[in-house]
Amino acid sequence: MAAYRPGRSKAKEWDLFEEIEDPNKVRCKQCETEVSKKIERVRVHLEKCRNSKRRRDDAEDEQDVEEPTTAPKLDKWVVRTTGAMKKKLDEQYARGIYAGTNKKTAQCIAQLADEEIKRCEKEYGCTVVGYISDNEAKMVAVRSQLSERNQQLSERDQQLSERDQQLSERDQQLRDEQATAGELRRRLKEAETGEAAARLAGQREAAAAELQSQLYNQKVELGEQQRHQYDRLLSSHLLSCRQVELGEQQRKEYDRLLSYLLS
Repeated sequence: MAAYRPGRSKAKEWDLFEEIEDPNKVRCKQCETEVSKKIERVRVHLEKCRNSKRRRDDAEDEQDVEEPTTAPKLDKWVVRTTGAMKKKLDEQYARGIYAGTNKKTAQCIAQLADEEIKRCEKEYGCTVVGYISDNEAKMVAVRSQLSERNQQLSERDQQLSERDQQLSERDQQLRDEQATAGELRRRLKEAETGEAAARLAGQREAAAAELQSQLYNQKVELGEQQRHQYDRLLSSHLLSCRQVELGEQQRKEYDRLLSYLLS
């Protein structure tokens, strides 16, 4: 080994160490600790290593070995911050600094407050009733601007409510108009049905009258024929007394029927 000069005897301490790749260090064979490749460092380490081994041996002799207890992990109390979270926090801090150095500080703070209020209400489902800023000098102006924005939002909500009411009234009016149109269609259909029925009744009456007229004409014509035939036979003296009697009866029947038809 190169730890001693040529011509000098090798120290016994070097037998308890072994060389490693680093030429300036050696490793202890007992605890595998790497120390500087100097005899002074080697002797100091050997003293510590022997004392440590002696204490361990004494402890093993005095009491049984127990399982060492492990300390609880810090993950329960520590929130690990990722790169994205750090970036978001940096942006939040930068926005606050930017708001404090801008000439329009009140407007910037009011805008930031409005955005943060909306974000909190959206993410946490709550209603924000208060806001605290580190810029006390601008809080009056910020409060005024936030109140003005709230007033504008209230007026807009009122306008939307009125618009909804108008639309509801318009829908009701349309439904009423549809109901009126349906009633008019029903009445028109009934009127058309009544006119058709009246037209059909008139046609039936006209047909019945025409048929009655035809029957009347036929009966009159038939009666005239029978009467002429009776007169012709009577004038020719070809009828017997019985035929004359029957002819008189037929003639009376014809006259009665004719008078009935003409009445």
